[in-house]
Amino acid sequence: MLRGLILAAVALAAAGGAAIAAPQRTLGYVALEDDGQVAVVDVARGRVLARIPVPAGPHNLTASGDGRIVVVTSPPAGRITIIDGRRFRVLRTVGGFRSPHDVKLSADGRTIYVVDEARGTLDAVDTRSGRLLRRLPAGAGAHDLAGGDLGWVTHGPRAVPLELFDLGRRPRSPSRTGALDARGAAHDIVVAPDTADVFVTYWEAGVVARIRTGGARVLWRRTVGTETHHLAFDYYNGQRLWVTDRADRVLLLSAKNGTILRRFGGCAGPHHVAVATARRAAVACNESGTVAVFDDRAGLVRSIGVGRGPHGIATARVP
Repeated sequence: MLRGLILAAVALAAAGGAAIAAPQRTLGYVALEDDGQVAVVDVARGRVLARIPVPAGPHNLTASGDGRIVVVTSPPAGRITIIDGRRFRVLRTVGGFRSPHDVKLSADGRTIYVVDEARGTLDAVDTRSGRLLRRLPAGAGAHDLAGGDLGWVTHGPRAVPLELFDLGRRPRSPSRTGALDARGAAHDIVVAPDTADVFVTYWEAGVVARIRTGGARVLWRRTVGTETHHLAFDYYNGQRLWVTDRADRVLLLSAKNGTILRRFGGCAGPHHVAVATARRAAVACNESGTVAVFDDRAGLVRSIGVGRGPHGIATARVP
């Protein structure tokens, strides 16, 4: 009887009538600035699975949700590297940049958006070929990028407006749509999905704000730390925000009003943060050479040695 049921299930799946979901794991991709590598980490098991050599000074990176594509910037080398995040190998290295700083992928993964800090541009690059599709002015010192149907670009430590770009209507040919006053020198920025809102940290300040693009309204603005650095929206929960603070703290905030829900220690020099599961986030701890995994209740649950100078981190769910 059991054998018959198994054979029937296999036949049904083969015919396309059902799918048997493979177990998934969360992988973290970490840019190691001082090692010239991207480390791949199994977040749940606390193991480094691979170390992928890339051009000098890997800084920020992004990953598709399924891990098929990972892209990392190397500002000192003027290059980006496109990686197969499942097979742990380099697909292509692309040059032609001066100082590529931040990077995001289009929803379909076909287009890479690169913020070139030295040139002050937003570049659209074909994922498969590495060909430059479009280069647009993004303002002097263009720094970090939040992407969705709209793209928002922050700048260096100057109180200048965010540059806005339309990435949704023609993802392979973005266009500039205007500017947005962030009420200060915006540093990092993320989008609240399915809204017109963005969350922003500010240079040399312990402030986080939520801003509505339509009407440029500041919904809330709070001082929550000493020098807030990077942030990640909790897309599992939908009402929370993970934030790193240079005072060696990781904060969990209410996305609704900015109140502090939890404070965690145990990460020396926290830089980028990425949501790992419904309750956990992974943080690149630059000074200790580790990735710290935080639980929203238990705090620090795991510290994984990855190498020298971890800075950018992204996560993906893979079979």
